[in-house]
Amino acid sequence: MYVREALLDAIHNRGSSDQLGVALTTESIMRMLDALNRGEASVQRGLSEKVNFEVVLLKAAEESPLACD
Repeated sequence: MYVREALLDAIHNRGSSDQLGVALTTESIMRMLDALNRGEASVQRGLSEKVNFEVVLLKAAEESPLACD
């Protein structure tokens, strides 16, 4: 899992990782993982798996500090 590897990299590198294409802090990666985890059940139980998956990805992107810029 790429996000998990980025989190481990951020922990190893004193709180920051650029393995996902941009520099993210440990906290922002954790928020992204939390959003993905919260959305997993809705993807599995939803009427449209594809649409629910896209919504989960958008919510995870919102958790990124770059979304505020």
